[in-house]
Amino acid sequence: MNKGKTNNSHAQIKALLRMEFAEHGDRVLDVFHGNGLLWDTVKNSVDVMVSGLDKEQYTIGFSLLGDSAKTIPNIEVDSFDIIDFDAYGDPSPYIDLVSRMIATEKKVFFTFIQSMYGGLSIECLAASGISQNMKKTAPALCCRNGFNRFKRYLSTLGVLEVVSINYHRKHYGFFTLPPMKVGQNRHA
Repeated sequence: MNKGKTNNSHAQIKALLRMEFAEHGDRVLDVFHGNGLLWDTVKNSVDVMVSGLDKEQYTIGFSLLGDSAKTIPNIEVDSFDIIDFDAYGDPSPYIDLVSRMIATEKKVFFTFIQSMYGGLSIECLAASGISQNMKKTAPALCCRNGFNRFKRYLSTLGVLEVVSINYHRKHYGFFTLPPMKVGQNRHA
């Protein structure tokens, strides 16, 4: 049994979710772009402009090459309508980074995957009142119910509704991310 990471697991469902919420003319920042096949599929139905970002160079398609956490701060994210985090694991650190940069509302697609009681980001855990020290002391206990903790984290960013399709521990979804208000301290 292959326990490695699978690019575009459930690709048809992820594409249909994007077709449902993307609009003609939307500009997309696809943070974990890979070979671009997911958004190429969407572009057959919805006229969107996609800019990809990935840490690996793929032979199919074009994307910016770089580590997402280091590259996103150098991108004018407000020039995009959609930000897509089709990541392995917990996308909270990337969502947190973008949430602090935007001045206008963004449509966000995500993949959230947790294997058993796999690690969750400190951003995600902090929204549930769990400190870094608590995570080190009892990681399995702290990381239970990961997707519920992820949704709680999103609520601290002002997200009112999360649409998701769930397959075992894989969650594919969409939400609208509002900009921070002047003087707002998220995660407080």
